[in-house]
Amino acid sequence: DELGKVKNIADGKHTSQSLAHVQIAHPSDQKRIGELGIAVVFTFVWANPSFQYEMMVIPFIDEVDGIEDLYNPDHYYMQNVYPAGSIHEAGGMLVNGSDAPVGSRDPMPFSSLQAALYRSDGEVILNPDQRIDIHTAIESFTINGARVMGHDDQVGSIEVGKKADIIALSQNIVRLAESGATNQISDTTVTLTVFDGEVIFEEPGI
Repeated sequence: DELGKVKNIADGKHTSQSLAHVQIAHPSDQKRIGELGIAVVFTFVWANPSFQYEMMVIPFIDEVDGIEDLYNPDHYYMQNVYPAGSIHEAGGMLVNGSDAPVGSRDPMPFSSLQAALYRSDGEVILNPDQRIDIHTAIESFTINGARVMGHDDQVGSIEVGKKADIIALSQNIVRLAESGATNQISDTTVTLTVFDGEVIFEEPGI
């Protein structure tokens, strides 16, 4: 509601509005976020199931009848945790955040990218309806982050007139996602880094 009250001011100043660390949002709030066009910074790697963590959280939100009931798809938590898909469909802007170095010293971009699409540990899928496609996920790592910072005229996409900030990858992540091999995305590595037109990293032998 408070963001809604100042939306006109923010728009007038060309200032973006954003929310970070959104873990659970009521369906009405998911829609409202989209209607306001707010950017939501998700730490997508957290959308992977974590049994030890969820054992400490879900019982405070839902009545859980034993361990086997922890990931009950009818629970409020399971239906509303990390609602990236709904917020995107409603018009919100998705942005990836790593939370490094708190959760990990490594920002783990490819693990986060995989989690945005997969949301699974191989057994449990955490709120599967909220998975997003590879192209939406890539935008959350690139142009959307630039938009939130107000630098999308300089970085965030490969276009004439923008800075040449480019990476080459060890495998085609779009092909992996679209061929059903999403769980292999986290194995991706950077083989070349170009920053402001200058090669600053190159894997030997490429």
